[in-house]
Amino acid sequence: MQVRYKSGNDLKLSLDEILNETGQQNIDDSIKKWLAYEALVDNPKIDTSADKKKFSFKPIYKVQDGKSLMRLLRRNHIKGLGGVLLEEIEESLQNVDKVLKAYAKNIIIVTRPGDKKKILFYNDHFADDMHVDESIQKMWRSIDVDSVEDLKIDNHLKEAGISCLKGSTPIKPVELKRKAPAKAYQLKKRVDNEHVQDILETYEDQTVDQKEMELGNIHIA
Repeated sequence: MQVRYKSGNDLKLSLDEILNETGQQNIDDSIKKWLAYEALVDNPKIDTSADKKKFSFKPIYKVQDGKSLMRLLRRNHIKGLGGVLLEEIEESLQNVDKVLKAYAKNIIIVTRPGDKKKILFYNDHFADDMHVDESIQKMWRSIDVDSVEDLKIDNHLKEAGISCLKGSTPIKPVELKRKAPAKAYQLKKRVDNEHVQDILETYEDQTVDQKEMELGNIHIA
């Protein structure tokens, strides 16, 4: 299916047509049923017709020549979407090396440091003849971001409306220092009336009437 697409043939085929082209006409009906209702329909690389009876290859980007590739890269550049992986372009574009060579002036190829995958960017020549004052150039070169964490740089770019290519550089998580647990506050028991504890009397074994009488006597006295 992918070979047909890369050759420019994007017509959808029925299951029988696919089996004829691949020389697999003698497979069991159970396998045919599985292909028709599960394998092909659920495959993210397969484009299915509305009636789910015909199928074709479904690439990430529908790029089949140099012009369509340039339209894709230029659109991403204008919208700030960044570059595209070369391996994703190779899914649908035949003779990739020839196309890249033909449009070399308009394409920038960057190798990602982590996994060494190549990324294609649109080379915008609009600013080629633009003159930037030398004082501004010196200010630009004086800016040092080596000490700034990748996560902070990523946040600053997002705030400025600039999208970043995901996975280009692994962002190290910020290590948060844990605070030492606070010491438990020990409550000191407060003792009231310590200075008169020798003259205080307890009334635990006396009745209410006895207490009232004694209080009355104290008042009379």
